[in-house]
Amino acid sequence: MGEQGTAGVDGSVPPGDGSTAAGPETAARRRRIGRRIGQVLLALLLVALLIWGVMFLRVHVLLPRTAQREANQGYELMLEEFAQLAAADAEVLDAEFGAPLGTVRTVACSVEPSDRGWFVADHRNDCSLRELEVRAVTAVEQDAVERAASLLEEEHVWQGDAGYLLAAEPSCATAGEARIPADDGVPVPQPSIDLGALVVEDLDELDPCVSDHGPSARTLGAITAQDPRSTVPTVPEDARLLVVVREARLSSSSLGCLPLPLFCQPATDQPQLPDAVTG
Repeated sequence: MGEQGTAGVDGSVPPGDGSTAAGPETAARRRRIGRRIGQVLLALLLVALLIWGVMFLRVHVLLPRTAQREANQGYELMLEEFAQLAAADAEVLDAEFGAPLGTVRTVACSVEPSDRGWFVADHRNDCSLRELEVRAVTAVEQDAVERAASLLEEEHVWQGDAGYLLAAEPSCATAGEARIPADDGVPVPQPSIDLGALVVEDLDELDPCVSDHGPSARTLGAITAQDPRSTVPTVPEDARLLVVVREARLSSSSLGCLPLPLFCQPATDQPQLPDAVTG
């Protein structure tokens, strides 16, 4: 009995007590927890890399493809609209001024930043189409502007809203101007077509008379291409020109931002043009 009391007093552990294995079991448990935490962190890292890769795929492949598809869609729809407008104009202008000498179409596309508040939140692929339809006016026809204006006033498609296409310059002999709605399938907000008609001495005088909606100081990249189906007009000597201008936006598609932590960096500065003008 005395020996048992002594063992209890000095705190020694009798042989066979399970507490002797507590140290190794605790270490093993900690190792298992550490491995599980490492596996979870690795899984989270792999998921983050996968999401990052998908975001890169989106801005480098998926969004540019969507932008080109929408540019194609807008171009085809707007060509149909322009063809209908040209047919309507021919009914009132051809008898007076003759058939068009030629029609030139150009497509302009650019990569533009899109702001949200004070910061850039997106980049967009913006495309527009301009069509110039040229007729000859003999030099002796001094009242060509008034006659053209009178004819266009009778055409219902020129009775739309006030136009914003032609510059208000005294040297620009404007015969008509209007803005009309376009096909809702054109992938831009509130699709519309700007119309303008004016008489000029030659095509070089046209530039200062038609408003330039081209690249701005913030534009990242821009390309202008002529439709290969255009017919360049052959102008007779000593003839002025009656030019009908049609212009419309074709598409405005998101190009997104690079998945980087700071600001909205563009993935490209190369705009996507319709296939019809890139050959």
